[in-house]
Amino acid sequence: AFSGMMYDNPSVQHQYFSAIAQQESHGDPHAVSSAGALGMFQMKPSTARDMGVKNPFDPVEEYQGAHRYVDSLRRMFDNDMLKTTAAYNAGPGHVRDAIAAAKTYGGNWVSYLPHETQKYVQGVAEKFRAGNFNVNITNATGGAATVTAAMAGG
Repeated sequence: AFSGMMYDNPSVQHQYFSAIAQQESHGDPHAVSSAGALGMFQMKPSTARDMGVKNPFDPVEEYQGAHRYVDSLRRMFDNDMLKTTAAYNAGPGHVRDAIAAAKTYGGNWVSYLPHETQKYVQGVAEKFRAGNFNVNITNATGGAATVTAAMAGG
């Protein structure tokens, strides 16, 4: 997909977060999962609180919180965006466990992740490479917009 250094480019960040939002909620800022994750970036309430998000249905506020969370995961996993993306979905503990299992039993650490997370990472990578996103945004005052980003490269 891309390296942590490439992530520092603002257009790459936009493309990455668009891919995350599409994979998480199809860009729906009002999404609620059966597991209790909220908003476009499907943050659990405890993670949202930890990242300073008071209203997970506010797409700007949740984007900022998701950005802070990804930055913390990047630091945790030494800018490895594959591990960062997997940890965004499964949690850092599952990624550390998968890495440890691969060291103990051999093979690729990704194969030790839950199947859902393997599919998630693949989906984010595909969306990132495609770079075509539609994100529907509404705000508290009733305004609405559809943002389409067709990003080149990837």
